[in-house]
Amino acid sequence: GWTIHTETRLAHPTGLLTKAVDTTVKSPAGLWVWMAEDRDPVEPGGVLTYAVTVGNWATQAQPTSAGGVLRATVPAGTSFVSATGGGTLVSGKVEWQLGSVAASNATRLSYTVTVGSTVPGGTVLEAVAEMLDGSSSLARGRVATEVRTPVPLTLTVTPSADPIWNGGVLTYEARVSNVSGAPVNNVVLSTVVPRLTTILGASITGGGACPASSGNCGEASIVAWSPMSLAAGETKTVWFALQLGNIADGWTIHTETRLAHPTGLLTKAVDTTVKSPAGLWVWMAEDRDPVEPGGVLTYAVTVGNWATQAQPTSAGGVLRATVPAGTSFVSATGGGTLVSGKVEWQLGSVAASNATRLSYTVTVGSTVPGGTVLEAVAEMLDGSLSLARGRVATEVRTPVPLTLTVSATPDPVANGAQLSYQVAVKNVSGAGVSNVVLTTVVPRLTTMLGATITGGGACPVGNGNCGEANIVAWSPISLAAGETKTVAFSLQLGNIANGWIIRGEIRLAHPQGVLSRSLDVVVHN
Repeated sequence: GWTIHTETRLAHPTGLLTKAVDTTVKSPAGLWVWMAEDRDPVEPGGVLTYAVTVGNWATQAQPTSAGGVLRATVPAGTSFVSATGGGTLVSGKVEWQLGSVAASNATRLSYTVTVGSTVPGGTVLEAVAEMLDGSSSLARGRVATEVRTPVPLTLTVTPSADPIWNGGVLTYEARVSNVSGAPVNNVVLSTVVPRLTTILGASITGGGACPASSGNCGEASIVAWSPMSLAAGETKTVWFALQLGNIADGWTIHTETRLAHPTGLLTKAVDTTVKSPAGLWVWMAEDRDPVEPGGVLTYAVTVGNWATQAQPTSAGGVLRATVPAGTSFVSATGGGTLVSGKVEWQLGSVAASNATRLSYTVTVGSTVPGGTVLEAVAEMLDGSLSLARGRVATEVRTPVPLTLTVSATPDPVANGAQLSYQVAVKNVSGAGVSNVVLTTVVPRLTTMLGATITGGGACPVGNGNCGEANIVAWSPISLAAGETKTVAFSLQLGNIANGWIIRGEIRLAHPQGVLSRSLDVVVHN
């Protein structure tokens, strides 16, 4: 019931500005609202989408009146475009008649606005989402977005899973792209460790480090990367992983990543819901990363059900996947069709302890500039309720001197069995390429058998086996023009239920960039 009253003051030569913010103190059990925008800053005339998550950490549906309404503002200087989940514009605000949010669960919605073309640079767009029970305000989320042009850099942050289970490991990929025509120097990336999580120090790539030691980074710590420089059209990619603590279902992991550069600041917030493993999960993987302008890109989408009954129980499940901006839809397997710019499958439900595998193909526009990052999202819906999401980000780049091919056998794989991988790196350019470094992350619920690793790879500690979330690296290699080098390794699966997905993610760093390849294998006896 207490209120935290924060007052911030800004003194300048012609006066003083003050801003006061009041935040209510309450126990965790109950409703919470988070907001995140899909870009910050945004250009005048640009399109801005707000994601709103309402989480319920209580053991019963909230509000108990079943009369809950979610209301979100349309910032001054913007105009409403659309909303998911039946949201409508009412007296200048977006409104959803939610009723209540189920116990230990979360509801995810979004709405889109267009920024006026005459909104001046330096304007800050403020948006607020509020959960109401009659006239009582239960929880609020806020976000502020700068209007600025031009914006020389883009920042993309992609989580490995959404939702994520209590005690799990959540890996993030952050990509920084220079979309201007000139180099940008002194670019500094940082992120804040979310509440109830720890960033695993050994998982941080690209020159990032915990603030006080070489170990792990506790909640609220700021993890910073060494300043970087990006040539025109260049993209740099880093990874880090969160270890979740003891968190109840319905909580949201709010990750905020910041990118400071000489002409301003970019921020990217990502919200990931916590829920128990039993249920639906969605994974996405592309068949190449990067892809060249004019190239063909195929997305594999896997929907796994780790529960003991078909999900969703309504049998009204719909899988929906985005067609990234700058690409055009070509085809989809399994009866997928293009509906209002998205690929849609009427799945009904996924059988207990099973998985459904689908794919769709797009063509990248021939004029898409190098450095562009294509973002795709696949979402499993039950009516307007978002059950699970998968995301992937793919860099557009030309030329690409190397190719990376990954295969895994058997697929599907039985619980407790071994899963063997073969990785081939080929130099398709006309010149030698040196200082090529291959790495992989040991997937959840598996162990990499040290004795099976070939080609100079090793576990990070000692010569034995590598536990889950460890990064296994190979010694730098050189490839002559046209040369291929192959390595192999095997995973020992733990006690895993049918319907789970083993995600193998391979990364290849070389002097001109990074290639990555994900491969999903279903567990089924």
